[in-house]
Amino acid sequence: MATTWYNPNIAAHFKTPDRPDCCVMFETQNYGGKSLQLCLDGYTHREFDLRHYGFNDKLSSWICGRDVAYQWWNAPNKGSYGNGTGGAGGAYTPDIVFHDRATMLHLDAYDAVNGRGAALLWTEKGCRGTSSPVYSSDELGKTIYHTDHDLWYYNYRHDWTSAVMIPLGYELTMWDWDGFQGDSVKYWGKMNSDGYMTCQDLNDFNERTASAAIMKMKSPYATGRW
Repeated sequence: MATTWYNPNIAAHFKTPDRPDCCVMFETQNYGGKSLQLCLDGYTHREFDLRHYGFNDKLSSWICGRDVAYQWWNAPNKGSYGNGTGGAGGAYTPDIVFHDRATMLHLDAYDAVNGRGAALLWTEKGCRGTSSPVYSSDELGKTIYHTDHDLWYYNYRHDWTSAVMIPLGYELTMWDWDGFQGDSVKYWGKMNSDGYMTCQDLNDFNERTASAAIMKMKSPYATGRW
């Protein structure tokens, strides 16, 4: 059965996914209105045309489970990333800002513990707006670097980032110039008691990120509670 989780930062009750390989979408902000849950159901990759579920151009907020990566598109036949919003792992947003523009949802199997994890970059504080994943290596201690061009692959421009979500056991470094130059800041993964990544606002580094790097640390890291 699904649980109801109270998040004091959002002050809203909402339906969480029945399983960690699912996403739940909502037609209004703050997890309200009609909802739709879609899952991997044992597959490693699935593509959903939301027009077939009565949910075309209705997405306004969402919450996804620990074991799934997700990307929404605003066109039915997108050949590569670049026109939507998405992420990976246990995360949520009360407001995607570009409401009512999602037509497709792609789901992929995801395991931040045994495979490569991802930090999520957000355009708005409070982890609202457009989000983009920044993937690590699956090797402990190996740093993966992401240029401005890499971020653009996910329709994410430099100087957009206002908040991040990072899985436990990962370190994210951000620079204010492309090519990993200029001023930089480091953030580390945090998780709340319900097993979802904690939203971290950037504050002094708000809207300055032009390149980033992520490392799966050698120290022990948790799987998250489901």
